[in-house]
Amino acid sequence: MRPTRRVPRALLVFLSIASAVAVRPASAQDDRYWRQTYGTEATLLNGAVIGRATDVGTVFYNPAGLADVKDPSILLSGHVYEYEKIAAVGTSPITGEKLAIVQGSIRPAPSFFGGTIPWKALGRHRLGYSVLTRQKGDVRNSFRAAAQLEAGLAQLEFVQFNDMDETWVGPSWAWKASDRLSIGASMFVAVRSQYLRSQITGQTLGTDDAVGLVSAIREFDYDSWRIVPKLGATLDLHPLTLGATVTVPSLRLWGSGSALYNSTSNGIDFDGDGIPDPTFAANLQQEVQSNFKTGAAAGAGAGLDVGRNTTFFLSAEWYAGVTPYDVLSTTSFNGQLDGVERTNPLVHSAKSVVNVAAGVRHRFSPSVAGYLSGATDLSAADTTYSLSVSKSVWDLYHVGGGVQLRISRVELVLGGTYTFGSEDVIVGGPPQAPDLLADPVKFQQKGVRFIVGFQYSFTGNGGAAAPDDGS
Repeated sequence: MRPTRRVPRALLVFLSIASAVAVRPASAQDDRYWRQTYGTEATLLNGAVIGRATDVGTVFYNPAGLADVKDPSILLSGHVYEYEKIAAVGTSPITGEKLAIVQGSIRPAPSFFGGTIPWKALGRHRLGYSVLTRQKGDVRNSFRAAAQLEAGLAQLEFVQFNDMDETWVGPSWAWKASDRLSIGASMFVAVRSQYLRSQITGQTLGTDDAVGLVSAIREFDYDSWRIVPKLGATLDLHPLTLGATVTVPSLRLWGSGSALYNSTSNGIDFDGDGIPDPTFAANLQQEVQSNFKTGAAAGAGAGLDVGRNTTFFLSAEWYAGVTPYDVLSTTSFNGQLDGVERTNPLVHSAKSVVNVAAGVRHRFSPSVAGYLSGATDLSAADTTYSLSVSKSVWDLYHVGGGVQLRISRVELVLGGTYTFGSEDVIVGGPPQAPDLLADPVKFQQKGVRFIVGFQYSFTGNGGAAAPDDGS
């Protein structure tokens, strides 16, 4: 009886390791609110621009700042490339040896495009537009392991896909109510699509040549459309400017998806009674209603001129928690072999977090400016549910800087940002053996972003003040 139990236990150990090193890093971006930055100068300042507009990226950070963008006719473009590495380091409960898996990639970072509408008849009103990538992920994880034990041979393969893309697009409006006060709003339509698939296959070979097989697949594929309104205000108390924003919880438009569950096994003794426990449970649900939610947020910031050439920036934003809910409205089903009721949920939830950013800009001359900045990027991941959409629990920190060069009508931006963070994570084993990974697994994330961007002024007025006539 005893050897029969040890072989599946080894399989469960491998399952736990796979969950630790492959599942957890898969959705790192989705747990971040400040991982992405928008606009050329705003990127060099790590998003510390809620209190003062620097470029058209203000349509995201504080739409009221659109009334203070110096040139009413700017097209903004930029290219950002990033190298990112995620490492998981732990100890194998089987051999006691160090376990380390490293994932590294270099790719273009999510993009932003925006501008203003140069219409003089608007007077103190300003209209803008933007298309930005809010979330982006393209993950392929795989893990393979094999061990020769007293009770025989066990091997496992774990494969995971997580393709996710979320784009925000919409108009922005700002009104310069007075020489000091501006208000504004952005109305984003958020389009999210995500495909997740986790697949485990394992085999055991006992000393009596008995073969055991196990296979488990869970797959989700959905799209979700929603509206995300953002309101803002700025107050000019020269040399100090103040800003505040409120983001309204998202409003569902429509969305649907599918969910697949497939679990089979044969020749494996899961409960340790010496008798194999075959399983067969398959279920596919299509055209299921989907709804991805984002919560409320409130931000505040300031910009302070010190002398004629130096400006300090400070911003903070609070994000409300999101109570657990089902992204897909799946229903329960019964296994074909044992008749046991099963569920296949895809859960999303988030913790409340506050992020802060600070930066400084110094103008060495009318055509050259330098930047230094830093920001926190705390994880909002809620690990209560193992089938959550997102799962990275370590906090990130960003530091960066760069230069801005003005050449005729073109403002060229060159810079970079370094990202780092780590966390010791306790990763429990499956229900049959929850104590398999009592020792923490250390996750480390590092990344570098290189920024090349430009702003082009069609009017060629070199940043004239925003119009203050009209009503």
